[in-house]
Amino acid sequence: MFFSLGVSMGALIMYSSYNDFRNDIFRDAMVVSILDTITSVISGMVIFSVLGAMAHDLGPGTSIEDVVDSGPGLAFMAYPEALSRLPVPQLWSILFFFMLFILGLDSEFALMENVLTSLPCTTRGGQYILEMMDKYGGGTAVVCVAVVESMAIAWVYGVDRFCEDIKFMLGKKPGIYWRITWKITGPAILTFVFVYSLVEHETLKYGHYDFPDWADAVGWGLASSPCSTYLSGQ
Repeated sequence: MFFSLGVSMGALIMYSSYNDFRNDIFRDAMVVSILDTITSVISGMVIFSVLGAMAHDLGPGTSIEDVVDSGPGLAFMAYPEALSRLPVPQLWSILFFFMLFILGLDSEFALMENVLTSLPCTTRGGQYILEMMDKYGGGTAVVCVAVVESMAIAWVYGVDRFCEDIKFMLGKKPGIYWRITWKITGPAILTFVFVYSLVEHETLKYGHYDFPDWADAVGWGLASSPCSTYLSGQ
């Protein structure tokens, strides 16, 4: 949910700026979150059922981890191979990649800066650059920004003041559940995820290729850039 909703990437804040002042943001947030959760669950069921079938076809003792690595390989390697086994594979392949095209297109409207960062991905080393940007630019950095945002709203600006703003907009205050979530549960979980990602960090790999040390250094520079910029802005 965190990454599929694009939390901390600026798109949600940008879109919300076009709302009417008294728009029911609580309703919108609940609808979008619920639909996103349902979509993620359905997608997970489809993907892992396909991977399970592929592991079964490869023979006894083959696990899902042996079929394909996580990351872009799921969408561009494992799933197309599964679609080729279905009746009329051309139809399902066209529908699948058309879906990916639409998903990518609407993300581009929200994150136009991706146009600049995607140019190096068209070179011969583009897949390696994509792996670096995906691991460092879209993982650790985004979670770090989310931790700072949640702490700034809950503890710096204050949950009570935030609830008063919502009451001024919608005519009612959020319940105690949301206050606890915004002040304690949310920041605690995000902080745990951020620290755990640092503890369990592994050097970059793509298949059987180990990235050199300088590539990890560049990746950490990529991750620290938005974090330091955001912290200085706060």
